[in-house]
Amino acid sequence: MQRWTTSYRFTWTPIVTFARRQLKFLDWIEANLDPVSFYDREGTTGVAILSRDIRLTVSRSGMVLEDGAALEAGVGVLREAVAGALGVLEPKDLRLKSGSVAWSEGLAGLPYNEARAGLSRLMSGIDLSSDVPVPVDISALMDVLTPEYSGQVEWGVVSAEELVDRLARPPIGRIATNRPEASAAAIHPDELPEASVFVDSTFSSLAPENIQDAEGVMNAVADIDSVSNKLATALYAQITKNLRGKQ
Repeated sequence: MQRWTTSYRFTWTPIVTFARRQLKFLDWIEANLDPVSFYDREGTTGVAILSRDIRLTVSRSGMVLEDGAALEAGVGVLREAVAGALGVLEPKDLRLKSGSVAWSEGLAGLPYNEARAGLSRLMSGIDLSSDVPVPVDISALMDVLTPEYSGQVEWGVVSAEELVDRLARPPIGRIATNRPEASAAAIHPDELPEASVFVDSTFSSLAPENIQDAEGVMNAVADIDSVSNKLATALYAQITKNLRGKQ
């Protein structure tokens, strides 16, 4: 599965002296990082590393790691920035709140219109012999649960153009406002399959553990990715099995 845009949200006990520590964090950024962009406003500091679309944002109550560039390394390029933020801000009770990840995989040999219509008939149970309007397209929204996470996932069959749209304009999805917009450099429409299974997921931690350092943050990110990938892969396997079984 191709991992696309991602966002991971962490919380900590609100920092009473955040304004003072925020200034120290800016000094640390200037001394230790080579950001491609940053912004600083009352209550919020953001810094982008390697790409303007890979960002760490910290506030009085937590931080957000985002990858809109869809790089293979993902938010891992923010590790040093995360370590600096934790070292300077010294937050208490740092915990993972939630993470959102988008995935896709091409449907080789299946034309787009055939694939989306086939999936809509499979999911609705309405076939071409029924005396009702013919299903031609569908997407599904599902709640999921593990011992560690509750989640929502939206999935369906998309064309190359629709995949670009889903990534570049997240609000057109039902849960995608949790993800950043993809940068233009992250999307190459001509290189995308004619038809793909697109899976958009958000997982929230049910009993978040206290995270001690940047390594713990990255481990939490990796765990969200793993859980989300397992679900996306399982959905893709079932969709392809059922669609190809109808051929």
